[in-house]
Amino acid sequence: MKRAREIVISVFVMGWFALFHYEALRPLYLTHWLKRDLPKTPLFFPSNGWTMYYSIGNFWMTAEVYGQKEEGGKPERIPAEKIFKLAFLKADFFRRNTIGKILEPEAQKSFCEYLKRQLPEYQSFAVMKSGYTQLVPERSEKQYFPPSFICSR
Repeated sequence: MKRAREIVISVFVMGWFALFHYEALRPLYLTHWLKRDLPKTPLFFPSNGWTMYYSIGNFWMTAEVYGQKEEGGKPERIPAEKIFKLAFLKADFFRRNTIGKILEPEAQKSFCEYLKRQLPEYQSFAVMKSGYTQLVPERSEKQYFPPSFICSR
């Protein structure tokens, strides 16, 4: 009886594990790979997975990168899609605020080198911190902070 109980529990855990991974991979990878919409599992938690148990503050912050093509020229905002040309991975780096990670002091030097290599047409870059006081951007006005760091050739 104990052996049968252990088998049933193991099968349940493996099935739950497979279902969790299906739901986590379905919207970002499987749909693009199979080129069709896949069915969502009813009554299953959302695809953001374990982040639903994480305590999130009410301030949302990200980084914006501005580039200057010639000395004294007008800076223009460079979209994250242009900075991270990683389409072959089919990953959703923009919704997950990957660009916000560059505000960490350890990442600044390597990010400047990456920008110079990835976007050689620009002479200098400024990374600005921007954010909203509410998690829902429509409810608050965007705030800009002084440049976090500047990269020049």
